[in-house]
Amino acid sequence: MDVLGGWEGMIAESCGENRIAYLDLIVQMWNVEVRTIAEIGVYKGYLSKCFRKYFPEAHLYLIDPWTIYDEYLEEEAGPVTEDQAEMDAAYQSVCKAFEKDPRATIIKKFSIDAAPEVPNELDFVYIDGNHSYESIREDILTWMPKVRKGGIISGHDYDPVDFPHVIDAVNEIFGRPPLVGCHTIWMWQKGD
Repeated sequence: MDVLGGWEGMIAESCGENRIAYLDLIVQMWNVEVRTIAEIGVYKGYLSKCFRKYFPEAHLYLIDPWTIYDEYLEEEAGPVTEDQAEMDAAYQSVCKAFEKDPRATIIKKFSIDAAPEVPNELDFVYIDGNHSYESIREDILTWMPKVRKGGIISGHDYDPVDFPHVIDAVNEIFGRPPLVGCHTIWMWQKGD
């Protein structure tokens, strides 16, 4: 049985594995060596476990406040739950899943507050937290400077129907649409 939540966990982990397999393909095509990954928005850790599987030697920085707050509850943010007890259980499940992993650092803070605790020159940043325009914009602007030249900044829900604000923020910052692939994943390789 999946530690992270029965059938729901198995389905979510399968979707996460498909996302990571796709990201791994892009990483290989772009010839990016992945030694460090920051995941912004972890929730139950489905994707985190897939990152570990596909990048077993990478150091994972798993960042999420695991807290319900007013802006998170707005429809634009795309909240996954409105129940703080569920958030607390999600945090505990991530802690349990990675408790014996010396290459995983769990940071229970908002993205902007966690950034100083994570080293610069990251190989890969994946953003899937609060989906509001302001939050996506803030996450990209906070984490882009921490990505090394040639590294990748990426995220989820580049979706014109459910999350048009993600598209607005991403396109505004990068000046044009990024590479968009399966599961509405957007990706950008950092140049000069």
